[in-house]
Amino acid sequence: MLIKEDIVPARADKIVHFLAPVLIAAAAILTLGVIPYGRNMTPFTIDGGILFFFAVGSATELMVFMPAGAATTSTRCWARCAPSADDQYELPLIITVLPVVMIVGSLNPDKIVGAQAAYSLGLVPHWFVFTPWGATAFILFLFPAWSNQTAHHLMSPKANRRSSPVI
Repeated sequence: MLIKEDIVPARADKIVHFLAPVLIAAAAILTLGVIPYGRNMTPFTIDGGILFFFAVGSATELMVFMPAGAATTSTRCWARCAPSADDQYELPLIITVLPVVMIVGSLNPDKIVGAQAAYSLGLVPHWFVFTPWGATAFILFLFPAWSNQTAHHLMSPKANRRSSPVI
């Protein structure tokens, strides 16, 4: 994506148009930095790792909108508003993480993973998804996650052309 030919409209802000894919790639790399990959194997250990993960993930909506904002025509700007509608799915995702944060008492991903390290009865992992509140939060997490993944076909430019005479 970064080495692809960049077609910039004549009156667009070239710097903003160039920075959008760079910032999206940076956001993806930053969110991967707070995920624990094993015991003591987190690239960036910060106390508010869960907040950082969701904050940087939410910022990608702005970065998707940046090239349309760089173009000076209103049609292109409004055509790019549809991808920013993903914000409606992010609040339920964050709310389903709250029980885990409240039980562990920390926003640090390493501490959350460490709290699930034990086994119950020597066989069943002590994962929060096997508790009643964890199973409920997991099921509630799946609905907005699936909705977020399946809604993109409705927001494609092809679907917009068929459904709206303005664009």
